[in-house]
Amino acid sequence: MPRLSRLFAAVAAATLVLSGTAHAQDDPLVVITSPTTHSSAEVGVPLLITGSSLSPTPGTITATELTFDGGTTWVTTERLRALDGFRTDWRYVHTPDVAGDATVTGRAVTASGAGPTGAATTVHIGGATAPQQVHCEIRCEFITPYAAVVDDPDVFPTPVPVEPDRDYVISYYTPQGGYAMSEHYFTGTLVQAPFTAPHDGTRGAGVYRYGGGFPTDSRHDSTYWVQPEFQG
Repeated sequence: MPRLSRLFAAVAAATLVLSGTAHAQDDPLVVITSPTTHSSAEVGVPLLITGSSLSPTPGTITATELTFDGGTTWVTTERLRALDGFRTDWRYVHTPDVAGDATVTGRAVTASGAGPTGAATTVHIGGATAPQQVHCEIRCEFITPYAAVVDDPDVFPTPVPVEPDRDYVISYYTPQGGYAMSEHYFTGTLVQAPFTAPHDGTRGAGVYRYGGGFPTDSRHDSTYWVQPEFQG
């Protein structure tokens, strides 16, 4: 229990610095993990918004809501899982319909009502944007909305050089059959600098192929739990 309390205090402190808004110690917090702020998205293409809601009191969060118009209206996110009662992971698919900067913020809902609004994330919709600055001197991991337990030690023997603004497919081959898969996962573009898992308006980023060869098939916006890691 003390370890969880210290963890929550650290997250609360970080949120306070980023948002510049003071919250009461017992207030639930909402953290948006993707898209990262100042990322870009396309008009008419689903954008996957993910994050976590944190509470110092276990089991109190009943829902998480997002607003795209400064709090005039709110939408309820899809609840994915609750961890130890202190953290609830969620996601929401939003399809932008106009170009320009869009700002999204969230709040957690408890039996006492809606909590304070969390830090805002701004996304540039349509048009060109300046590349985001990322700091990956050690590594940058692709944080996914929720994770299956997969015991697979296969990795690349050496890092693979990559170039900006190019698409890469990271795959593995299982000749004996069997693989990890979750349907209805990449239901929108998932943006976490320096990564983008694109959605083309029809299907998500996850691809597969039976019998070997380059994977190009897609089924129900599935993910196959290959987690990329970038080292700067």
